[in-house]
Amino acid sequence: MNFTRKTARLMSLTLTLVMALALLAVGLVVATGVFSSVLQVPAASDLVQSNYGLTLLSKWVLMLPLLGLGALHYLAAEPGRLQWATQGWAGFMQRLNWPRSVRQEALFALVVLFAAATLPATPPPVPENARGGVAAEVQQVEVNGLTVSLSVNPGAVGANSYDVRVLEAGQAAESVSQVTMRLVYPQYNRYRMPFALDLAEAGLWVGASGDVDRAATWDLWVDIQQTDGTMTRAAFPWHFVAEVEDASTRQPTWANWLAALFLISVAGVGLAPGVRRLNQRLRPTPLQLYIAALALGLTLLVIVAGRFIFQDTSARVREQRDPPAENPNPILADQASLEQGQALYARECLACHGPQGAAPAAEVPPLVPALAQQADEDLYRWLARGFLGRHPYGQDLTETERWHLINYLRTFETLR
Repeated sequence: MNFTRKTARLMSLTLTLVMALALLAVGLVVATGVFSSVLQVPAASDLVQSNYGLTLLSKWVLMLPLLGLGALHYLAAEPGRLQWATQGWAGFMQRLNWPRSVRQEALFALVVLFAAATLPATPPPVPENARGGVAAEVQQVEVNGLTVSLSVNPGAVGANSYDVRVLEAGQAAESVSQVTMRLVYPQYNRYRMPFALDLAEAGLWVGASGDVDRAATWDLWVDIQQTDGTMTRAAFPWHFVAEVEDASTRQPTWANWLAALFLISVAGVGLAPGVRRLNQRLRPTPLQLYIAALALGLTLLVIVAGRFIFQDTSARVREQRDPPAENPNPILADQASLEQGQALYARECLACHGPQGAAPAAEVPPLVPALAQQADEDLYRWLARGFLGRHPYGQDLTETERWHLINYLRTFETLR
């Protein structure tokens, strides 16, 4: 049954009224679909090598006939849209069997809707690094017949976990009774109190702390107490970052940028009629448009400049509140440094201050309370210049010897 001219005109009017909304809806669906697809399928090879990619291609195969029929009806609904077409193509469009083609479009729409409800059950491909798995950095030192390995996770400002493995002759060291750790950052006078690690399994000691408050290279001291009473120090310079990079993320590709641009363009097309109507109602003069553009530009400039000014001011305030050390300790407090410092202490200090700085004589103040309150540069100043007119301490020592002695004195501080 052929449509009458009046019926065809009514259908044309109906299609014309809803076509703008339909075009916007289809554009948004396609734009968001493309944007989401390039996020889940970063490489073209994934389209044929993963079930998700094959499912995505199936969706496009189903969508293209539906979009084609929709475009056909859109062109046929208004004769003026066929002015560009050839005479044969225009005649074909005018002889279009509307009832049958509309039914075909509706049938395709039902098939696509059913597929849209079924195919999303296929999960996207899981990248190899989806869990953000990054191999933890491991450092290892050999000291006094022990092999000491340290790993830190995540290695950033804030809380970190520490795994220390102690081996002896390739086997878990059974002679270890306790392992303690201390974090030190001499450049900013950070001397965290030592804390004990827990024995997780034979040869493996674990612990955690939130002592790192600056992204920098800290000194990690691992003190290994053995059953015979000896203490061995393994020292590790360890760089902590401000934030841990998420290995499950990646930098956007050109496809991501094009998809985002396509999505923004579709949104702009949808907003254009409203903006046009608003412009017709307000009827701004060129001067008003110029003032509005100038105000917008100045606002953006103030926001961007203010951000940089705020960052610079915050950094300067932080440096004023937490200034760096003027004379930081340049020598890593490893086992070799402690042995030299112990020899110097036995020669220069033991007679008065006693073992572990306990000060057996009443007239000699103990060293331990003062150590926790003073920075390395303060201790160095006392050794170099003397203190309150008392004995000259280490004025006869070389600069390197003073630092070795200070490193040894730090071993007197107790666990927290």
